[in-house]
Amino acid sequence: MTPDVGLVSLPPADSGALTAALVLVLVSMLVALSRRRPRDFPPAPPGVRAWPLLGHLPALGPEPHRTLAAWTDSCGDVLGLRFGMSDVVVLNSLEAMREALVAQGDAFSSRPRMFMMDIFSDGGKGLVFRAFGKSLMEQRKFAMVVFRDILSRPRTESMMIREAQTLASTLAQKAGRPTRVHDNIGLSLLNVTCSLCFGRRFETSDPRFWGFVHSLDMFAKNAACCQLFNICPSLARVPKINTPAVRVQTGIREVKEFVRSETEGHKVKFDRENIRDIIDAFVLEMESRRRSGRDLGSFTEREMEQVIFDLFFTGAETSSTCLRWAVFLMAVYPDVQARIHRELDTVLGPDGEVTLDKRAALPFLDATISEVLRFRPAAPFMYRCATKDSKLRDYFIPADTQVLVNLWSIHMDPKHWQNPDQFNPDRFLNSEGTVKIPEAFKAFGLGRRLCFGEQMARMEMFLFFAILMQHFTFKLPEGAPVPNTIGVFALTLSPPPHELCIFKRH
Repeated sequence: MTPDVGLVSLPPADSGALTAALVLVLVSMLVALSRRRPRDFPPAPPGVRAWPLLGHLPALGPEPHRTLAAWTDSCGDVLGLRFGMSDVVVLNSLEAMREALVAQGDAFSSRPRMFMMDIFSDGGKGLVFRAFGKSLMEQRKFAMVVFRDILSRPRTESMMIREAQTLASTLAQKAGRPTRVHDNIGLSLLNVTCSLCFGRRFETSDPRFWGFVHSLDMFAKNAACCQLFNICPSLARVPKINTPAVRVQTGIREVKEFVRSETEGHKVKFDRENIRDIIDAFVLEMESRRRSGRDLGSFTEREMEQVIFDLFFTGAETSSTCLRWAVFLMAVYPDVQARIHRELDTVLGPDGEVTLDKRAALPFLDATISEVLRFRPAAPFMYRCATKDSKLRDYFIPADTQVLVNLWSIHMDPKHWQNPDQFNPDRFLNSEGTVKIPEAFKAFGLGRRLCFGEQMARMEMFLFFAILMQHFTFKLPEGAPVPNTIGVFALTLSPPPHELCIFKRH
């Protein structure tokens, strides 16, 4: 078994290590306080205090995306803040986003180096947290070619339909009583990613699969608690305080051990004439490079493990969150749900099969999916980093400065969206009733790091959402107060805890 030497080691600390950590904290504070930001750095909101060590973080509150958007009114759409001991530039508008990520794409397309991101990415490997450069472009090009091939296969669509129907069968057993659909949705979309990566799904009775699910869950639940270690990495060596970081590292290690075991099985049955899944495609690329004498570059087994981890971390988690928002919002907005039901009944009837080629015939359902992604983006922030000293408008942005793009602010900007706080799928339909995508819709990002998984995400969302809408009506429990639709911000922006009543339609 290959040791995870790239992961940051977090051994239990004794009193000597605790003393050393505190000294490092004090030294870090002195360095930060002695470092002056440029005079022409973007402004902070007036009256908002930057605290020692913490910077502006305490002022963000539990809904940082909303707080940052609100600060636009007082100091414009480009903010200069301090998160912990790091300077951060926040872009709160579509115009600022374009100026940075498109007009100066090379200058603002890297990832910030942060302690927890290094743990997530095995020191900057994979697709999500890798710094901008040749190896990132190489990995992205490879991923897009592989995704295009696998997603275009009829068996991939059939696999997604089967998983959606399996989810519908599971939910049908809970019909008529208040229930949480969170876990069922998550497991179904997890199996889609398993099929794409490993070439097979797993039964929920499989103990290995449950161990894998537990490891992913341990990672996700603890990752949201680790912002403290980005502020002051030295604290990750302090006993008790470092518990979330240790659990995150344990979850990542266990996930990669599972991926490694699946990879070993693939090697035994590998057939270069029959590429079954993403692991096969990666193995083929490594083998081709070895045969031709080319440098493996970023195509190694550890890189493959990280890429697969990235797909579960960003793909399965965000898709699950988006689908949970869609189902929840149907219960909150029954008129929208009823209109989707009428469209499905007209196009498919009670027994018609949902397939991707029906998407154009279901424009309101498709528009509703886009409105869900606008109204409550699962990932309200895009994390970038300046690759070199740069100018943005009249502001100077030093190299390595973190750049945070606030998608929430862009999707709630009244300059681009009429009544943005209202949930209204019609904003994605033109006068002929067909789907249109407004320019300000950026759920999948912009620029050099545009989400390469958009095609897969849209396939999943359409097939799963359409099949669930075809089978069920979702309602809030009778007499229950309407939950807030603001959501809960942690690793993703998720719906608030809630129960739904599920009613069979046919």
